[in-house]
This record gives sequence, structure tokens and C-alpha cells, in this order.
Amino acid sequence: MDFGYRCRSRFIFRDALIHAAGRYNTPEMQEEIKTMKKPVAEILIKKGKMLQEAMKTATLKMLSYYPNHMQREKTVGRADKDDIGRASYANDIMSWIGLVVMRHWLTQAIAHDDTHHAVDMGKEFIDYVLAGGDKYLSKAELEPFHAYFPMSSKGEAVLENRVADMKAYIKRFAVDFTHNESQLDVRRYPTGYFTCTMVDVRDYPWEPNYMGAPAETEEITDDEASPDSD
Repeated sequence: MDFGYRCRSRFIFRDALIHAAGRYNTPEMQEEIKTMKKPVAEILIKKGKMLQEAMKTATLKMLSYYPNHMQREKTVGRADKDDIGRASYANDIMSWIGLVVMRHWLTQAIAHDDTHHAVDMGKEFIDYVLAGGDKYLSKAELEPFHAYFPMSSKGEAVLENRVADMKAYIKRFAVDFTHNESQLDVRRYPTGYFTCTMVDVRDYPWEPNYMGAPAETEEITDDEASPDSD
């Protein structure tokens, strides 16, 4: 990044910034930041923090997800007659169990620092979410759950289907991280970090319209933090 800054090359600086932001959480990058020129370090910190916030927002959306068919409309009448009584909720019991299983997996990932605190800033976590299928919470991985909460073979199949539906849905919260803004062909040369950081004309420290600021002093809005903005 320093080289791109010294030669005032947007092309070099932009690509370097994208790759540096993706590796922002690594010890090596944190050490390198200390040696960078102040304007360069400032914009990298800003982009790194925004990527962290985007990951936090995506994880929160996954944790906050409820399938539409599980929701009910509030009523002012009798619950038993307006389809919001216990019997109504009992019909969705397998979906509620599936939701517990899904959130258990998500909270474990957070507890193990596999998301925005991870060295890869959650790249492996996102890859798992996008892969879906048997990549995580496979039939074999659900066996320990059934050891504590046994059910019929039909019940197990229904639960697997509910979990599969949820895994398919939450992919939408991860897809923006797959965007490649760099010049590297990441399909041919995969990286272990994100290359989805957006860089525009306001992010070059030597330009008159530069709008950079240290991440510590700049307030990051919800819109900026969401994956949709990257």
C-alpha cells in the first residue's frame, strides 16, 4: 500500500487496500500497520473495521432469522379461535427444534471466535454457510443431538429437512462476501481471506476529494456496516 501511495497509483493502491483489508485481523498485518504512513494506515483501519462490522451484521441477521411459516399475526380475540393457541404452535415443533439446532451451531462459531474476531475475519465460517448441504449440521453431526433428544426415524427426517431449509435461507446473508473487487482471479487462485472491500474515488489519500478518517474517530452507520454496502 505504501508503494501505491508513494507513486500515486490508484490501480496499485486499490488492489493492495482490498487484500490488506481482508487480512486486517492477522498479526502480520497489525504489525505492518505500525510501519505505514499515517494516511495509509488510517484508510486501511477504516476499511478493516468496516469489514468486521459487515461480518457482525451478517452473523446477527443469521441469528435473528425466523422462518415465515413460524410467525403468527397478533389477535385481539380468543387465541384458541384465532390460530395462535398452543395447538397452533405445536404444529411447528419440528421447525422450532430445527431453529434451536441452527442457532446452537451459529453461537458455537461465535463463541469460538470463528467470525469477525477470527484471523480470516470469518472467511471459513462464510464458506461453510455458503456450501450448506452436508458441509455442516449433516445427518451424522445431528446424531449426538438425537442421543439426548431421541425421536422416530420419520421425526429425524423431518428435522433434517427443516434444518436444510434454514441453511439454504441464511445463505443470502453471506453472499455479498463472495464479491471479488480485486484484480486477482480468486477462482483460479483462492485466498484465505475476503476480497470484497469496495474502494472508490474518495479512498485515495492523495486525492483532493479524499474522505478517509481513522476508524477510531469515525462513526460507522448500520448502512455502512451491512454486507449490502460492500
